[in-house]
Amino acid sequence: MIRVTAVPAPVKVVKIDKPFAFLLVDPDTRAVLFAGSLVRP
Repeated sequence: MIRVTAVPAPVKVVKIDKPFAFLLVDPDTRAVLFAGSLVRP
């Protein structure tokens, strides 16, 4: 039996205070899977 222990990565906090849009894209086909936007953060 092999046991692996690792220190968890620190949590990254991202503060976005302006409207933005985002895309989820398949890297193989470059097809857009989902598109969204946040207008009032």
